[in-house]
Formats: sequence, structure tokens, C-alpha cells
Amino acid sequence: MVLVAAVAAAVELWTVRQARRPHLVSVRVVFRGAGERVASDALRSFPPGSAVEAAAVLTYRRGRGPLRHLCALAPVQLAGHPLQVEPVSSWPASGGELRASWYTVEPSLLAWREVGPESADKLAYRDFLAPELGRGLVTRLDFASRNDDFLARTVAGNALPAGPFRLKVRVGSYRTAEDLVATESVSSPGADQVFSGAVPKIVVEFPFPPGIDPRLSAHLRLGCFTFRPEVWPEAAGWPLPLSPARLVSEGFVTTPLAFAAAAGGGTALEPGWGAAAEVAVAGIELRYRRGGAPLRWGVGVRAGDVLRWGEMYLVLLEDDGDGTLSLADVAVFAWEEPARLAPLALALRGKDGPLQLLRRGA
Repeated sequence: MVLVAAVAAAVELWTVRQARRPHLVSVRVVFRGAGERVASDALRSFPPGSAVEAAAVLTYRRGRGPLRHLCALAPVQLAGHPLQVEPVSSWPASGGELRASWYTVEPSLLAWREVGPESADKLAYRDFLAPELGRGLVTRLDFASRNDDFLARTVAGNALPAGPFRLKVRVGSYRTAEDLVATESVSSPGADQVFSGAVPKIVVEFPFPPGIDPRLSAHLRLGCFTFRPEVWPEAAGWPLPLSPARLVSEGFVTTPLAFAAAAGGGTALEPGWGAAAEVAVAGIELRYRRGGAPLRWGVGVRAGDVLRWGEMYLVLLEDDGDGTLSLADVAVFAWEEPARLAPLALALRGKDGPLQLLRRGA
């Protein structure tokens, strides 16, 4: 009888302890930039060169107890509301060790032309493991893209330390530091929910010259697509939850036209440009096709004006120092890959035919 009682007591103690063990419920991602007091999941922009941290907000409960929230950053706001959080060190020892796996949520493809309903899957996002961000519940963004890791060359636009950034985190509890398999884990929203707006996003601005709308930075690092006329801006039977126009306006993809229009504060539907002027390449200069007069910076062209070649749009950024529009001047453009910077000579290499100058609004 004594043995039976001892076993029963041991079982009851084990049951009580199991009931009191912490169990993971959910996790979300918040960001905090240098100078910010509150970590939050709100969409916002940071100046060029900003240091930005991301943290997991982990929700758990013990038995039938109340929900509790852990975060390495405090204070915290989720969905615009303050959330009472405890430090990660308050995680109960009976729950073992917490480890995080961080992912970037990025376009699965860098570009595609003439997207229609049957090829809408080309616009999908994927979760890309980012082991460089460590296993802690807080990390500092490295602004590196992972969606071009399969390529032999670095995609120029992905190397820009600016643009939109989305992160997903998976947090697991491990019995010991040596365990490789978590006893349980939870994940924040990722690529499968990105079009619902569930994945938080921040934008780091690029130091564009004066005259360029800073909101252009939100179009960097996005996949560059064009759409067939019958589905743009929207169409019945479109298989994604957002129409092509909304995918662009809400910052999930860009088009060559949308990118160029955004430089001057316009949109793909309302670019805001004046009448086009025909221009031609004369030696290393670009001149008016009619009359052959050179285009001078500050007079004929300024930052934010656009050169168009077919469906390709080049946003003029700055003069190389000679005062006239020439092939050595720098442009930024989205064309068959995420937006990148290049001299006009490289951007227009191998492209013959008429060019048009589109001037931005005042």
C-alpha cells in the first residue's frame, strides 16, 4: 500500500507540474528603430542608415492561467494598442530554453513579364531562412536579401541598404541547450499571409537627391512585373486576393511605370507627367530630337524626370558634373529585376529606337 501511495503521489506531482508548465500560444514581430521609444508592428519609414531591431513578442500561458507576453524590447504596441510585456528572462525554467529562427519574407521571383491569371503565382512571396540574424528573440536587421541566394551574381537592387523589409520568426522551447528538436513551437505570420497585411513591414529610405519623392524607397527590392492589358488594373476571375493595381499600390510588387511615377509623387494610374518630348542620343549627350539642342540640368531636365524607352522607364537622379544630360548621368529604374542604379550608358546599352522625356509635375 505504501508503494501504491508513493506512485500515486508521484503521478499526481508530475501531473501538476505538467499542468503548470508554460505552453506557447503565439508570436508576433515588432520593430524599433534608433531613437524610437516604443517597439511596434506599425508601418513606418526610417531615415537612411538607420539601425533597426526586430523582436519576437511571445505569448504563453501556464495551465489555465492568464496569457502572458514576453519581449526583449519594451514598451510594445501591437495593432496600435499598448501590450504589457515581461522580459525574456522571466520565462519559467520549467519551460526549458527558448530559441528563435528568423526569416525574411520576400518576393519568390525577381521579375516576370505579361502576368495574367494563369501566371499570377509568379507574384507569390516566400519565407527565406536568415540564420545570420541569430537564434535570439531580438535581432538587428542586416538589410540583406535572401531571395537571390540561388543566383551566381548579386542582384544590384538587392544590394541597396534601403526599401521595405518584412520578417517572420519561429520560436521553439527546447528541454535543454543540447536538444535539436523543440518540444513545441509557434510562428508569426509569413508568406502565406502576406497579402492580407498580417506580416509587419518597415521601410528604410534611400538617400535620393532633392526632387525625388522619398516614398520611392517603398518600391525598392520589390519584384518588377508587367501585367497583360486585360488584367490591369483589375479583372474578374483574378486568382489573388488583391487586384494587380492594389498589389502595386499596397507595396507588394512594382512595375516599371509605377516605379518611375512614384519618383515624382504619382502612381501607375496617374503618373502626373506633362507632354512627352522626343530625344535622341548624340555622341555621349541626349538632345532634343527636333532641333538637336542639348538638355541642360536645371533647365531642360531635373531630378525625378523620366526617360522612356518602350516599356522601360528611367528616373533621372543626378548630373555627372558637365551640366548636360549625358550617358554618364545616373538613373534609377525597375526593369526585369528589382530597381537599381546605373549610368544611362549601362541602362540603355543595346537599346535602339526613340526615347521620350517625361517631366514630373511641379
